[in-house]
Amino acid sequence: MRIGLEERLKYVFSEEPKRLIKVGKEKALIKIMNDCAKLELVIRERVEISDFNMCIDEILKRINIEVPRKGHLNITYDKYSEKGVVVSDTKDVSDIMIGLSGFYMGFAFKSSLLMTSIFSPMLPDSRAGIARTLLKPYLVSEIPLGVDIEYRDLYFRLAEQLYKNPDVINIAKSLFDELGIAIETRFEAGVYNIYIKTWSGKVHLFSMAPSGVREILSVVLALALPRTGHTPFVNVFIEEPEAHLHPRALKYLSRLIVKAINSGKRVFITTHSDDLIAYINNLIIASRLSDEKLVRLGYSKEEVLDPSLVSVYLVKTVGDKAVVEPIEVSEDGISEDEFSRIAEELLGERGKIYAEM
Repeated sequence: MRIGLEERLKYVFSEEPKRLIKVGKEKALIKIMNDCAKLELVIRERVEISDFNMCIDEILKRINIEVPRKGHLNITYDKYSEKGVVVSDTKDVSDIMIGLSGFYMGFAFKSSLLMTSIFSPMLPDSRAGIARTLLKPYLVSEIPLGVDIEYRDLYFRLAEQLYKNPDVINIAKSLFDELGIAIETRFEAGVYNIYIKTWSGKVHLFSMAPSGVREILSVVLALALPRTGHTPFVNVFIEEPEAHLHPRALKYLSRLIVKAINSGKRVFITTHSDDLIAYINNLIIASRLSDEKLVRLGYSKEEVLDPSLVSVYLVKTVGDKAVVEPIEVSEDGISEDEFSRIAEELLGERGKIYAEM
């Protein structure tokens, strides 16, 4: 089991924490705050907590405890609820407080990269490959696959929630229609399995579905499932959501991403797709239209994106360093200058080829 902030940072970034320190600096600071709670980490050779305030007073104000009968408690704290908790000694009380503290921290520090996959599902690249090889619930692997193992566990949680809430994927109907698939979930031998019916009428277990479907289904579920006690997703991390998808499918995926953002989720994406950026830009620009005009163009209000909710960064190499540059986001969308330069290079190369004919 990975314990401690240092191990979690190493696990998330696949690097020793000290490698996160900017070149030429002695330390790195990570600050996570809301109106009350605060967590500040200092990274040097080791990771240390320099400031921490969890707002215990706030927890105590919002907690409600009932005693239905002797030795039992019903506990409610916002969406956190436990009924019939047995209390026989001080350890039981301590366990209750630890559970409440963990729940509160999840929402107090909801922008944190350090959260477990319960609150912040990570959808890594090579989802199709992981689905093919690891989606066996009783698989025992001697190789520590880290994020891949978390993804496998996430998949089975998503499958269970889909089985219990099958209508939740109606929000992605346009995307599934574009891919030519339908989704069915079955409970078999104690395991929730997802089956894919393709346009040809054939039905495949998810792990044997086409690669594009294996890449995108978990992304769709993480974005579409509402935030509940069973799927309390605050952050959704997606590596290359465009993988194995043709450009038109990205049109519907971009709308699903925006709907998730407008529902209160934070969506973090790494991408190399100019098509995905272009579709998201359309949804940003459309935010300036009236409801009547949106309906005329086939958009819903939940599918347009306020530019103030968007931050974009370009990562590029300069010498032997990785440089992160902020990219402007305006009411006209995300600047596409970097992608335009690539297009110009391609056209220039084509012109030289024609010139030699």
